[in-house]
Amino acid sequence: MIRELIGATVLACIAGAYYALAVSIDETALADEIGPAGLPVVYAIGLGTLAAVLAVRTLLLRVLGAMGSGSSSGVADRHTLARAAGMVAIGVAYLVCVDLLGYIVSLAAVIVAVAVYQGEAPGRRIVAIGGGGALAFWLFF
Repeated sequence: MIRELIGATVLACIAGAYYALAVSIDETALADEIGPAGLPVVYAIGLGTLAAVLAVRTLLLRVLGAMGSGSSSGVADRHTLARAAGMVAIGVAYLVCVDLLGYIVSLAAVIVAVAVYQGEAPGRRIVAIGGGGALAFWLFF
């Protein structure tokens, strides 16, 4: 329970700092009615909402007694930590490769890597999804 509350607190702090930075983005003559800070502010609000949901969920589970059911063990915690570390490693690999390979290729590789890491069978379908997803992100952003 403490870990989840610490995580929620850290997320809330990151969201607050990101929001403060986002609202300080200067307007330009080319800005539309939303402005250049629109999407970053939405991201900050979303992250803050996730932090609040995590904290409330953790406290509700504690109050309802679901946390004391014994379903969590040290082996399960190590497995969860290893899975999270693998996702972080994929993100770090993306950051290292994006300058070398370019945005589209790196993002397609990340999409494929995450899908395979989460248990999807490698194949043409996953590669097509990775390429299509990367192209969609490139067009959108």
